Parts: sequence; structure tokens; C-alpha cells
Amino acid sequence: MTDSAPQPQPGSADTPRQPPGHGAPGAIAGPIVVRPNASLAPRHALWLFGGMCAVSFGIAGGLALLGFWMVLPFAGLEMACLGAGLYVAMRDNSYREVLRVEADELHFEAGHGRPERSLRCPVAWARVHYQAPQKPLDPGAVHLLYAGEDIEVGRILGVEERRAFAARLQQWLRAAQQEAARPRAPA
Repeated sequence: MTDSAPQPQPGSADTPRQPPGHGAPGAIAGPIVVRPNASLAPRHALWLFGGMCAVSFGIAGGLALLGFWMVLPFAGLEMACLGAGLYVAMRDNSYREVLRVEADELHFEAGHGRPERSLRCPVAWARVHYQAPQKPLDPGAVHLLYAGEDIEVGRILGVEERRAFAARLQQWLRAAQQEAARPRAPA
């Protein structure tokens, strides 16, 4: 989660590479993108699934020729479960959370391939709350608060990543709030 890396690192919260006020036109700060560490690409998942099917059905077919035909349905069930698991993993790899500030407004979008949840609010009213882990296996939580609305952000991050993300998000939001509070020259 370093700001000096030339490319965003998967499985982390990618933060703005520029200070607030130097992003895209109308943007106070570049986006923060949270995404999973997708170590298995969809193309490789297909190769894995195809290879496993070839091996499994090859062995099951050989056993069926020897008279053990009941192996075939179980091989099919096994490959169906593997296919379902790979499908869920590939779907989860498309999850993204994007936070950006434009024209004194905070925009939050999250979803699998397209926004499924979103929030727009004045940056001056947005707050970040970090809830520390309560139990040994609890990862804690980072909440974005606005007008009674509470959205958990950074759900895919680990314990230390969430703590660092909350601190970075608070710093980023504070800079955006200071930028929004600056008097504007009349146009």
C-alpha cells in the first residue's frame, strides 16, 4: 500500500498518486480503489478446469470400461463442484470499491463488475470510523458515515490492511475537506 509504486498493487487499497487538487478536471483527489488479490486469471481458471476434467473423466472413463461405471457420475459431480467453486472465485475477483472526490462531493461505488452499492454525499459531512477487532478472528471494520447512513468499506482487506486503510482514508478525506473549505476565486 505504498504511494510511490508505479502500478497499483492487487489486494490493496490504491490511493491517489497526486495531492488533492491535482487530479482530473473537477476532481479534488484521485480515486481510491480497493480490489482483491486476483492471483488466478479467468483464462488460467479455464485451463485448470479443462485439465482437471480431462484427467478426471479420463480416469473415470478407463474405470467405466473395466466395469466400474458408477465412477462416472461421481467424476461428473466432482467436476461440477470444481466448476462452481471456480465460478464463484472468478466472480469475487471482479469486486471493486471505488472512492473519489469531485466538486466537493464524495462518491463511493462497490460491486462485482458494475456498481451495486453507491453513496454520494458532501465531503464536509463524511466521516470515517475504524472499528478495531473484537475477537481473535475478527478483522475489524472500516465504516463510511454520512447522515445516519453507515457503509462498510474495505471488506476484502485483512486486519493490518484495514487499519492502514482507515488511517489513509481519514487522511485523504481530511485533505479533501480542507480543499473543499478553501475559498474559491469568482469565475
